[in-house]
Amino acid sequence: MRLAVFGGSFNPVHRGHEALAESVIRLLGYDRILIIPALMSPHKNKSGYIAPEFRIHMLEAAFRDKPWAEVSLLEIKRSGPSYTVDTLHEIYEAYRFEGKPGLIVGDDWVDGFERWKSVDRIRELTDLIVARREGGAGNFPFPCTYLDNPIVRASSTQIRDMIGRGESVEEFVSPPVYRYLKDNGLYETR
Repeated sequence: MRLAVFGGSFNPVHRGHEALAESVIRLLGYDRILIIPALMSPHKNKSGYIAPEFRIHMLEAAFRDKPWAEVSLLEIKRSGPSYTVDTLHEIYEAYRFEGKPGLIVGDDWVDGFERWKSVDRIRELTDLIVARREGGAGNFPFPCTYLDNPIVRASSTQIRDMIGRGESVEEFVSPPVYRYLKDNGLYETR
């Protein structure tokens, strides 16, 4: 089984995340994608962060009908910041796969990737997959596979801001995620 790893805060998950994961399966031939929400991302501002259980439920709703997707709680169960290198060590212990797992990184992280904790070890443990994102930086300084994925104009920050202003985000998230957002009043300004 060829395995790819897709981590992030997913705060909330949106159509761009879904399209990116589908592109990895369709264009690169991976069999399974571990979708791993971070407990605490060391790279993100904590403003607007919601509890992990809400993000998990939204991910499960978004990927429910995708047999190749598995929402993994590795980082949620681990305390402290969610460092990719630690997650990769756990994946090597917990899963059987062919070759190295693919690590999906958006090209908007190109400039900061070399500052990730134990970046050389991450490069040893994975085949890097660089996905196109709106506002991405371009050339990645490490050996990688560039993914020719469609760019979906959606961002979690934009979605949170829109909900806070009382605007509809129905076009940016899948129907089950939209229902979950509405039913739970997530990101609404009170």
